[in-house]
Amino acid sequence: MRIYGSYINQKGKTVSVTITIAGSTSSDIEIGADGSPLYFSDEDAVTTESGIDDTFDTVIGTGCTIALQASRYIPELYQQSPKDARVIVTVDGREVFAGYIEPLALSQDYVSVADDIELTCVDELSLLDNRNYKGIRYKSEYNATKQSAKELSFLDIIKGMISDDCELLFDGSKSVDNTAEKQYTIFSDLTINELLFLGDDLDDVWTDKDVLEAMLTFLNLHAVSEGRTIYLFSWETLQKGEPITFTSLRNGVSATIEPSVINIDMSTVEDDETTLEVNDTYNQIKIDVSPKTSDDLIEAPLDDDSLSNAFRLKQKYMTSISVGGIGKDAHAAFSALVQGGPTSY
Repeated sequence: MRIYGSYINQKGKTVSVTITIAGSTSSDIEIGADGSPLYFSDEDAVTTESGIDDTFDTVIGTGCTIALQASRYIPELYQQSPKDARVIVTVDGREVFAGYIEPLALSQDYVSVADDIELTCVDELSLLDNRNYKGIRYKSEYNATKQSAKELSFLDIIKGMISDDCELLFDGSKSVDNTAEKQYTIFSDLTINELLFLGDDLDDVWTDKDVLEAMLTFLNLHAVSEGRTIYLFSWETLQKGEPITFTSLRNGVSATIEPSVINIDMSTVEDDETTLEVNDTYNQIKIDVSPKTSDDLIEAPLDDDSLSNAFRLKQKYMTSISVGGIGKDAHAAFSALVQGGPTSY
């Protein structure tokens, strides 16, 4: 089943949305068509938002919100499996978002008139946080995976968690040596044992996002998606301001991207409204207190002032024991003395 439609936003650009529901045999729905149960809510019905907080973020996901009005209940929009509802968003034919409807996130009442609903969508990278490594959910799957665990390359692991229709592009900024042959092969050159991701029990299994973050952090790389393309890059490459040659980790095809300057003006911002909030202000005073003197209520038995040296200014180096007597009497007495026996001395 497909749910699709397009509209023209405030900037005059055509925004198209296509939602493909896997396994559904219901009739297709065109959003906004005559007699359709779905309409776009306004001229800015589709918004995307990057999940980056700072340059230390390793896996940078992208979210998308689709605001609709529904005249009836649409059960296909409520999904339990992460990858059942594929979402593609294009602007003037350029793909800007590819992802899925977030599972178990939508709630919609049974309505008889138009009701506002919002579809929360997540991209391929954000979805990794909802899936355990190799999709392990049950104890039997955990045991089977642990028994067959082996050494895998970074590339094999990444391909196993990313959908086949997503391209993987690498900027070649990290390699095992400086030769041209190895510039883009580091993900194939490095291997790791799967047992690291499985832990000691089912509850210890890493998520796919944890696995990807660990590998990229080791390489000091980052991942970001644009549509169905995932870029693996380093900030140092971008800071150079030079053309970047990305190579596909799937088929080895290279493409060069020229740097561009984006001017922030009315054509690139959402709006020019300003909101200023004035709240009460409080001063925080920090006081550092350190003791000047202290009294000992209980004297420590090992304190330097409590200990005395029986050999002050002297060094004990030998203890001398002697026994007097004639013949075997002296030998017997000495033996009894060192062995703790009785003597007559």
